[in-house]
Amino acid sequence: MVLRDDDMRVTSKDLNATQAESRFPAVPKSLLNKLTELFPEKHPTLDMSEREIFHRAGQRSVVDLLEAEYERQVRASQGG
Repeated sequence: MVLRDDDMRVTSKDLNATQAESRFPAVPKSLLNKLTELFPEKHPTLDMSEREIFHRAGQRSVVDLLEAEYERQVRASQGG
């Protein structure tokens, strides 16, 4: 298969699809509160295995991502 320059062109239709796909659903504050309760920010202890540390870090990173998105949504709703 040979790709030509025409095959690599990005159209406004492609960009609109990308923007629509990147829209994040609303993140309710109650969800963040519950996730923070379930997966609090806490430092690893010496008795934790490396696997457990990585697992908890992964859980927490999802909560952090949702918190950042929540803050972005709040700023956007306030016109900022």
